[in-house]
Amino acid sequence: NFEGVWDRRVNSRGGGTAVLARRPWTVQRAATQSPDNPAESTRVIISPPNLAGSVITAASVYLSSGINIGQMSSARIRDALCINGTPVHFALGDWNAANEAWSVTPNNQPNVGHAASLLEALEELDMVLHAPDGPTTNNGRSTIDFMVHGAGVVPSAFAILPAMSNTDHLPLLCRVGIGGTTPLNFFRRTPIIPWEKLTR
Repeated sequence: NFEGVWDRRVNSRGGGTAVLARRPWTVQRAATQSPDNPAESTRVIISPPNLAGSVITAASVYLSSGINIGQMSSARIRDALCINGTPVHFALGDWNAANEAWSVTPNNQPNVGHAASLLEALEELDMVLHAPDGPTTNNGRSTIDFMVHGAGVVPSAFAILPAMSNTDHLPLLCRVGIGGTTPLNFFRRTPIIPWEKLTR
């Protein structure tokens, strides 16, 4: 019942990124993963049925925890979030970004540069970060899986699902609307973390 686009992991063995769409929705690759970019992403165009000309752009992103901080620049993350220079509507993934505000454990602190580069990229692209309320890893301590999106995307629900076997991450489920607006004070529990809030 699904069709998808995927990329093998380019920086290490195993894993990779993918986007699936439930038929009759269709999905097609919109950009090619660069083997030189440590910010891995599968970027796609999703077409809903019976809505000719209407498309949704999305990305599945993986920022490797084994990449040197200096290599994970905001420009490389920005490239992973854009199609022909235009930001996707939304992107989800494993960001391996350490930041005290995201309740990341001390052993992830070497990746704190991923967080700084990610937030800089989001500011440049006018995108916001939408994190779930609780940890997203099986150790129950780290929030490193979340969504980033543009102003035209309105998340209405974000759920952390039960753990699957043979994985250290918990599945996330997010319901979104396209074509609306998201004021920065939309969420009372602050799951959206805009750049301005972290600078304070």
